[in-house]
Amino acid sequence: MSSKKSSDGLNQSVLKCLRGEGTKKDAKNAFRFFHDKAKSNQAQAQFEYGHALFTGFGNDDFKDTRAAIDWLQLAADQNHIEAQFYLAQAYHDGEGVEQDYIMAVHFYTNPAEQGNADAQY
Repeated sequence: MSSKKSSDGLNQSVLKCLRGEGTKKDAKNAFRFFHDKAKSNQAQAQFEYGHALFTGFGNDDFKDTRAAIDWLQLAADQNHIEAQFYLAQAYHDGEGVEQDYIMAVHFYTNPAEQGNADAQY
C-alpha cells in the first residue's frame, strides 16, 4: 500500500510538472516519465499514459489518439476497469478507432458489471 501512495504522490508531481503548478511547465519530461512507467507492463501506468496521450493534457503536440488506444488496450487486457471504459467510449464515438458499437458494448460490459454507473447507462 505504501508503494501505491508513493506512486500516487509521484504521479501528482508529474501532473503538476505538466501543468506548471509550483514548477516550470515541462510537458515533454512529464510525458517521458509516463511513457517509461507504462513500459513496465503495469496496467495503471499504461492507463495513465494512454489517458495522457488521449487528452494531450491540453497540448495538441502530445495528443495521439491512435497510440492512446494501443496503451489503453494493454491496460484493458489486464482487466483495468477505467481503461475498458475509455476504450468503450472511444469505440462508441469513433475517436482514435473506427466507430464500432459492438466493440463499445464489449468494453462497457466489465465496468458495468463492476458497478460503473456511466457504463451501465
